[in-house]
Parts: sequence; structure tokens; C-alpha cells
Amino acid sequence: MAIIETYSWLQSLYFGLGSLELILVLALLGIAPALVSPAPHVQPTPVKHAHDCL
Repeated sequence: MAIIETYSWLQSLYFGLGSLELILVLALLGIAPALVSPAPHVQPTPVKHAHDCL
């Protein structure tokens, strides 16, 4: 594997556009909103005990 001696602004642009494209594809698939949004708050269901049924 070759070592990159100089880092070009074109490499930054290429990496940035690739990252943006990945985010857009994930958003179109509906995966990105689940990753970036907080988990929905789920109300715990009450536990029924044997003495509650009497």
C-alpha cells in the first residue's frame, strides 16, 4: 500500500461528496432518520398480577 505524501483538496472534495452521497442514500432508504433521531419513547405496559384479576 502506497503512503500518500501530499493530501490534495481534490481528495477532500471527493471524500466529502462520497460521504454526502452515502447519507442521502441512507436517508432515501429510511435508515438515516433512525440513526440520527432519538429513539421513540415507549410507555411500559402495566404488569397484571394474579390478585388484579379477582
